[in-house]
Amino acid sequence: MYIALGIIYSVYVVLFIAGRKMKFNGKRNGLLGVFDRIAAEVLLIFENLKSKIAFLNKKRNVIHDGKTEIIRNLSYLSPGENKESMYYGYLIKKLSLSLMVVFAGGLLAAGVDISGRPEKSFLTDGSIERDMVGGEIKEYELQARTEDGYIPIDVTVSPRKMSKKEVDEALPEFWDRLFEKALCENESKDAVSMKLNLVKSIPEYPFSIEWSSSDLEILSPISGEIGEINSPTEVILSAHFRYGGEQYDNDYPIKVVPGSLPDSEKEKRDFTKYIENLEKNTVEEDEFALPDSFNGKSIKWNYKKSESGLYILIAVFAIAFLIYKMSDKDLRDKLEEKRKVMKDAYPDIIQKYALYTKAGMTLRNAFFKIADSGDKKPNPIYSEMLYTCREIKSGKSEEDGYHEFGQRCGLSEYIRLSAILSQNIKRGSSNFQTRLREELDSARRESLQNLRKLAEEASTKLLLPMVMILMIVMVMILLPAFSGMNI
Repeated sequence: MYIALGIIYSVYVVLFIAGRKMKFNGKRNGLLGVFDRIAAEVLLIFENLKSKIAFLNKKRNVIHDGKTEIIRNLSYLSPGENKESMYYGYLIKKLSLSLMVVFAGGLLAAGVDISGRPEKSFLTDGSIERDMVGGEIKEYELQARTEDGYIPIDVTVSPRKMSKKEVDEALPEFWDRLFEKALCENESKDAVSMKLNLVKSIPEYPFSIEWSSSDLEILSPISGEIGEINSPTEVILSAHFRYGGEQYDNDYPIKVVPGSLPDSEKEKRDFTKYIENLEKNTVEEDEFALPDSFNGKSIKWNYKKSESGLYILIAVFAIAFLIYKMSDKDLRDKLEEKRKVMKDAYPDIIQKYALYTKAGMTLRNAFFKIADSGDKKPNPIYSEMLYTCREIKSGKSEEDGYHEFGQRCGLSEYIRLSAILSQNIKRGSSNFQTRLREELDSARRESLQNLRKLAEEASTKLLLPMVMILMIVMVMILLPAFSGMNI
């Protein structure tokens, strides 16, 4: 994994150093600018390869998938801008975001891999420090490198074990504490009537306890339950444990009162057993020394490679690809939002046009007047109209300007408006006001239909919350009523 990360980051550095200072739409500074520069260089390399390699010249490919639609949408969102500049600027930005995800994901994968290792490395001296007596068992995923290759193995290192002398010194206090815990809520050993707490261990001591009872019907050594008795009965409760090859037992007299494998697997099994036996034989030592040979073969120890970082790296590449592909959906969503806002503004524009022209304004002056009114009401339709005004002022004919205005908007309403304006220039204004009134009535009817549709959708969405509220109200009303009826 680290080799792959090294190659990826080296490619990043080389692309940044070799990257040419390109000019494209929406160029950014800072860290984003660094990745923009790398993305631009990747795009240039792809374009050069595409011109030289035949199979990359197909109609569809990863980078230029849906080029025509993207250019059309970008032109619709930003009319008047250079189409190629907008297109390549858009490609560079979404490719830059994907490269940033890969870069950050690689760092995350490496961090997860490093954090999974123990804080203290033992691979330099070949020793693993044991935990203290009563401490935790340490588990390591290692690789033993032999002359024949690698052998993966899980090494378990137990905490330091007490010597026999230490056990003998600790036993008196241990037996007393054990019996004290076992009695639990019973006041004394001479009046045991409640369940005993037969614990299996005490945290401060590395002993695992087993219990036995002289009378299983009266006292269960498993659950500590007391059986039914008619008179006080004496029972011997015994505690047992083995430690360091020695058997230790203690009796507590109490009075209960009424109350087949392949060769590779075989080698792994033998090696694992060898490690376990070696570890058990040195439990009284402060450290466990890993063997440097097995069956005459030399061994070199390494951490077992973690797959978590690799999985994260693969997931990062998948996410980066999805981000790159989903950027086109965001562009389409912006386009739909712009169309919706423009469509909502259509009745207002038609009404203004009818008012201004009826007051004596020419088509051109009325168009310019409506376009200038957009400063108070930010709306993309006014930007489109201002762009048309600049084109007409620069020498384009009104007829062509209005026609291109309707085509840029891409909505049937504005295409009809542009047709009305163009026909009026060609044929005169005999029925111009009539057609505007008809268009205004049609726009208002369509707007009313849209409002009704939105109202129906809203009522449908509110149906489920209303049903839930009704059920809550019914429960609040019926529950007291049934309670009063003792049901």
